[in-house]
Amino acid sequence: MPNLTKTPFLQIPSISQHFTGDFKGIEHLLPAEVLIVEKASTKRRADFSTGRYCASQALSPFIKSRPAILQGKGNEPLWPDGLVGSISHSKKLAGAVVAKQTDVTAIGVDIETLGGVKPDMWRLVFHDEEQALIRSKGNDAATWATLLFSLKESFYKLQYPLTGLFVDFTDILITESNAKLIFSNTNPQKQFFPFNLNRIETHWILIGDQLITLCYIRRHS
Repeated sequence: MPNLTKTPFLQIPSISQHFTGDFKGIEHLLPAEVLIVEKASTKRRADFSTGRYCASQALSPFIKSRPAILQGKGNEPLWPDGLVGSISHSKKLAGAVVAKQTDVTAIGVDIETLGGVKPDMWRLVFHDEEQALIRSKGNDAATWATLLFSLKESFYKLQYPLTGLFVDFTDILITESNAKLIFSNTNPQKQFFPFNLNRIETHWILIGDQLITLCYIRRHS
């Protein structure tokens, strides 16, 4: 795994980021954060600690003294006033992104291992149109299955702080138009998004077998 800690591979000036494959221990946590995982498994502690470490690094351009990043009712990270952010991890990589609310309304990041979304899972998480899109990619089908899955995870993290509602994988449809991926709400019972889904911007990058996706909405887009 390359050293990603100083590599700005998500080229978005208003968004601060930090990613690492060097997983941390609870010594990197503040006391209030330790309480969240004090009874958790060793793996959970490492995942949580590394995510909070990445978050602290991503926060550093905006605040001088790092605050404890606690959890909300949906286990989402609670960011300092005036900031939005997101945290993710896989077995190999962890990362966080942070932005000012004056620049970005909402943001979500996700990390997945390439090939983890097997064909027998597709019908559970993808619409028929999405499955057709994946199959149309031929030898890149496994990458696209992981990409669409990860974008839905990033979308969930983007929308949850705004709505506080659960969104299933099949509540959202992702289609491709003119080389751009478009989000649509497919559940008439969940017309609750307080924003136009066409405002969602997406970025992704594949590093080795680790796929990182980002969804965000600019404040003035």
